[in-house]
Amino acid sequence: MTGSDTFIPGCALYGELESDTALARLRVGTISAHCDLHNCAMQETAARGWLRLALVLGGEVTACFDAAALVCPAPALVVVPPDTHHRLAFSADASGSTLSVPAWAIDALLDGLGGDGLRPALARAAVYPLVDATLAAHGLPAHFAAITQESVWAAPARDAASSAHLGLILAGVARLHAARERSGPARGHDDALFLRFRQLIEAHYRSQAGVAFYAARLGLTRSQLTALCRRAAGQPPLAVIHARLVAEAKHRLLFSAASVAAIGHALGFRDPAYFSRFFARATGAAPARWRRLHAARG
Repeated sequence: MTGSDTFIPGCALYGELESDTALARLRVGTISAHCDLHNCAMQETAARGWLRLALVLGGEVTACFDAAALVCPAPALVVVPPDTHHRLAFSADASGSTLSVPAWAIDALLDGLGGDGLRPALARAAVYPLVDATLAAHGLPAHFAAITQESVWAAPARDAASSAHLGLILAGVARLHAARERSGPARGHDDALFLRFRQLIEAHYRSQAGVAFYAARLGLTRSQLTALCRRAAGQPPLAVIHARLVAEAKHRLLFSAASVAAIGHALGFRDPAYFSRFFARATGAAPARWRRLHAARG
């Protein structure tokens, strides 16, 4: 079967094939519930007739749009326009909210708001890395939480309240889009370099390569790589590298029967005690205890 012949199912909701519920206005969920259902990954799909948003507040997300794959640590906002082929994968410790809105509801809302200026921001798939100040400025967690609450209430005017919060979320998307457009080629260069950095981490994180190794591969000095990571992710490069190691360790602790020592060795830690200290510093619990706690929750 050729790539052009590949069947990509259309989905109405996260993790659910299309049903006869197309007139439902909003679908809300949590990333942790999605991970419980799908082992942190979503099959490739075309969100036929639905706008999808994912607000990632913990862990990291890998978003694949057509041939491009973007890896972004939390906090981040993923925007998937209707009918866009995509696949999302979340780290085992990912948290946050998902929101799916039928395209006709978006059109009606924007028509009512006179929101032609919002449409370009919703027409292109994107991953927006955020920092805490950006989250606070746009109020995204509060608006996602409010829509979730309205979805389970039988309160008067809940449609109006949900529409108001949705409008504010879309305004936040438009502002993030505008800021990216204003930054122009410089931001595009940063995005490309940071993506290359994440790809190098994916290839080499098990080797315990240090910041100098990655900087040299990118043709940067250590200070230039540090500045790049702070602009792109709000973190120094070592934190980005360590986050990938911790995410992989969590995944193996949850989804394999390997011993803690074996997992540490596979991730480049020759000393099991050092691996345990490293993991505990990042998560607040030693690997064996973290595994027991999360296995009990599952």
